[in-house]
Amino acid sequence: MIYDKLENIGLYQGCHPNLDLAIRFILEHDLASLPPGKTEIAGDQVYVNVQDTTARPFETRKYEVHQEYMDLQIDLTGMEMIQIGDSSAMETVSFDPVKDAGTVKCHHLTSCIMGPGRFILCMIMEPHKACIAINEDTVIRKCVFKIHR
Repeated sequence: MIYDKLENIGLYQGCHPNLDLAIRFILEHDLASLPPGKTEIAGDQVYVNVQDTTARPFETRKYEVHQEYMDLQIDLTGMEMIQIGDSSAMETVSFDPVKDAGTVKCHHLTSCIMGPGRFILCMIMEPHKACIAINEDTVIRKCVFKIHR
């Protein structure tokens, strides 16, 4: 996991070629002007989903994992908490290879407060639980960049 201020995202160039494509896109585009839904950046290697969602209570959210794609998440409006789980002892509940998404049970490691000006990069098979309400249910517009490994 990488959790930082969006103004620092350029510091992470050079870590992975597909991550570099996503970072370049972020630096060169106004994310708030992207339409809802999928925008391709480099075919199925790098793309972004702009979504409107609602942060909900902790108990209603599940840890998810991905085998093929890293998630780089940026909140454009609203705030949420994202929790990161312990992958060393996780138990897979379900996995859909077509969607590259699964749910797992695991122990909590850390929590990150998101909102405009912050980003989080969740690695392959790193359990993460997004869209957790901080105080009350909140509508969030966010970009989720999918970065193939």
